[in-house]
Amino acid sequence: MARAVPAQDYIRREVLVSMAINAVISLGFFLLVFGPSQPAPVWGVGGWVFDFLPQGFMVALMGTIVPGLIASRKRARGAVAPLDKGSRLPRTVLPLAVLLAAVSALAGTMLVALIVWLSDISSLSPLAGSGLKIVFGGLLGGLVTYTGLNALLSRR
Repeated sequence: MARAVPAQDYIRREVLVSMAINAVISLGFFLLVFGPSQPAPVWGVGGWVFDFLPQGFMVALMGTIVPGLIASRKRARGAVAPLDKGSRLPRTVLPLAVLLAAVSALAGTMLVALIVWLSDISSLSPLAGSGLKIVFGGLLGGLVTYTGLNALLSRR
């Protein structure tokens, strides 16, 4: 049997993959919702800020569930070594994913709303709007994948 991959090496690789995937998906959804050529309205239901609720929730949910299930299987087979630390977060995939998704959706949207409110803008160009969504999706995907895998791969 092959030697188990150290957990930190595995997590580092999965975080980078998650960042790339979630950045691309965020661009796709921005284009689908707001289009490639019209300014995106910032406020209101369906506006750019409001869109951070479903984006934050889904990026965190999928950024935890998919890598979490794969990592759990690999750990069970001995392909990934466990971490030598504990975690206070749930150590099963679905409760962890829902927790991270809810926190990400609320905290991310509130932070973005505050920044936009302080900036006093009412719309964003497609380039600015999509660029910020790409950055948010990539960073959030990496953060939740890192957090989730650290919890799921920790010693019980």
